Amino acid sequence: MVSVSAMCKQGVHAYLAEQHEVFRKRKLAKGIAFGSVSSLVLAFVNQRAGLGIPIPYLFVPLGFLTVMGMGEGIMLANNDDLEQKEAFDFMCKEKEGEDDEGN
Repeated sequence: MVSVSAMCKQGVHAYLAEQHEVFRKRKLAKGIAFGSVSSLVLAFVNQRAGLGIPIPYLFVPLGFLTVMGMGEGIMLANNDDLEQKEAFDFMCKEKEGEDDEGN
């Protein structure tokens, strides 16, 4: 595999940085998705029940959950570093063995 070889050549720090970026993007996307759904539900209930909530306030769940998703992504991105480093070491050692057999 070309991508595994390139990943191993870049080193563990580049691999962890890539994993952190993926984690942060996933958390941000979840925050935006849940915030959008929450704002839409609030707008629907506001319209049907006649709650009289001003339109700008209907976007509060979207903003709040987006910020929460971003914060969670930033704060928890490195929680699984040990497991990810072990996976990196396993894959690169396996790749080393394949390279040695090919020569």
